[in-house]
Amino acid sequence: MNHQIQLNQIVPVENLIAPTFHFKSVDEKFPLRIRGGASLDPFTWMTLAADVENEEGDLSYRFGGEIRLFSRVLALRGGYTTDSREFLAGIGFNIKFLALDYAYSTHDDLGQTHRIGLNIKIK
Repeated sequence: MNHQIQLNQIVPVENLIAPTFHFKSVDEKFPLRIRGGASLDPFTWMTLAADVENEEGDLSYRFGGEIRLFSRVLALRGGYTTDSREFLAGIGFNIKFLALDYAYSTHDDLGQTHRIGLNIKIK
């Protein structure tokens, strides 16, 4: 099988025209947020990703990867984000129309966090 290395890029801008909210005599505005990211599939079974975010001059970085095994039935994931110094690890199962995901992370403010996701694909 001949695999073409795939590179994806994205640069979203959030809150470019941010509304002002008034709450208890205080005016608040959503901060301007600019992100840039890229993912690379060096093999059909692997994805590597990284992005950078600038929110009001504060930079943060995110890095991660996914390895897909057994004809994409099982996915192992890992990553790190610098803004909350958070390590993430996860596993996913994908069988026909059903996908089950679990993620574990360590967070400065929240401590240990567990996330579970269930997706049902409807065609």
